[in-house]
Amino acid sequence: METSEPYHLPALVGEQYVLSSVISETPDTVLYAATQKDMQRPVVFESLRPEVMDRPGDVQNFLEKARAQARMGGDRIAPVLELLHADGRWHLARMRLVGEPLDVMLSTGKRLSPEQMGVLLKLLCRLVLRMELEGVSSMDFALRHVHLTESGFYFDNPAQAGSRAREESRKYLSGAASALMPLLDESFPRADRMLSLLERMKQGEGWTVMSPLDWWEEAADLLLTLRDATRVS
Repeated sequence: METSEPYHLPALVGEQYVLSSVISETPDTVLYAATQKDMQRPVVFESLRPEVMDRPGDVQNFLEKARAQARMGGDRIAPVLELLHADGRWHLARMRLVGEPLDVMLSTGKRLSPEQMGVLLKLLCRLVLRMELEGVSSMDFALRHVHLTESGFYFDNPAQAGSRAREESRKYLSGAASALMPLLDESFPRADRMLSLLERMKQGEGWTVMSPLDWWEEAADLLLTLRDATRVS
């Protein structure tokens, strides 16, 4: 008889995914660290709890989230690899990001240079613009959702079920700016200008649908200034 307990680990699901540990749990789902066996690829594997399968509305919400994340994946966003039905429940496999999450960086005393922050802000603004165009809802920004890898910043897939609310983009960028401010290394030249941009993004004053594009352009201009200053020095 199935229960709401996680799989007894390690476990093989769908003859393809080897579950190794639990990352997090919600009342409806369990998120595992796993490996896609054939490709030896690290993945995150999200499973509905068995009892949720008796609640059609919650199952539909899970499937809608899977479709939304499939639309958002790629281009520095963790893609959906497979929506799988096995062991009487639905599962969602996504690419597991390597590299260091920003919350770990902050807790260990590491900081981002203004130039790194400028690159990240451009990516964040592009992400928000894409979510607006796709009309998908998203989870709130959190530092743990962003990983710094050898090839740059990558995002856990933020898409959720449901249509995008009117204030969602403003709140997302405001929350991102607030979370990122402590990560900025203020010892660098012109760090005050980057801090000012983050503060205005946090406040969200004068918000319009064009604000993410405006901030993208401002971050891009500031990034060019920082790089020019580096070349001169």
